[in-house]
Amino acid sequence: MSSAVSQAFNIGANSTASESSILILSFTFASLLMVIAYIALHLFKELKDGKLKVGKFLAILLKMSFLFAILSYFLLRR
Repeated sequence: MSSAVSQAFNIGANSTASESSILILSFTFASLLMVIAYIALHLFKELKDGKLKVGKFLAILLKMSFLFAILSYFLLRR
């Protein structure tokens, strides 16, 4: 392993439970936002190709934003 990787593992091993919780939470939010962005990009491509109507596109985006808000509430609640 390189020295940067071993240094990162040492930093992670010496972190407190609160710091580890924040790290896991940030990875969870990052992955959730990546999935939402991936879905939104594919929906926009279908909208551009004419396979999807604007109303349905906006409805799906609204549902995804509500889902993100609800998941954020439960993830951030301590």
